Amino acid sequence: MTSERNFRSQSIDFPDQALSCHIEFLKVIDLKNNILQTANHFLNSLMEHLKMNKTELIEAIATRSNTTKAQTTSMLNELLDVIQENMASGNDVQLVGFGTFSVTERAGREGRNPATGKAITIPAKKVVRFKPGKTLSDAAAAAKKTNVAKSVKPKQTAKKK
Repeated sequence: MTSERNFRSQSIDFPDQALSCHIEFLKVIDLKNNILQTANHFLNSLMEHLKMNKTELIEAIATRSNTTKAQTTSMLNELLDVIQENMASGNDVQLVGFGTFSVTERAGREGRNPATGKAITIPAKKVVRFKPGKTLSDAAAAAKKTNVAKSVKPKQTAKKK
């Protein structure tokens, strides 16, 4: 009975307390969203540093080969031009240990327009393929092993028949 009296003796303005609780809850949600946005921004910027663009590749090659960036840019552009010209003429380009660039014919096939669901014919076309060499494959496999967290197990995929 005493607890009932204590409860009744307290002055409770329920709408105001509910509103203040609701406001505090919204502040917590807003804080959570800000933290998630900051974490997402941090992860995106971190992922950008894990990629290498052409300029960064040129800087790395120039540093290792003791050449200027202009010389390295010229050499890299010429290398890419030679690869492109050879592939355009139908020849494969094989860089032993790195991989093989080749052009293959992709057969035409039936497909569906995702917007309408209507059947469409996808025409045949030539596509560029890259098959990594053993040295590159081994280096990529070693890099994956060092970058993967111990708690993450590799995803097993079923072999296609």
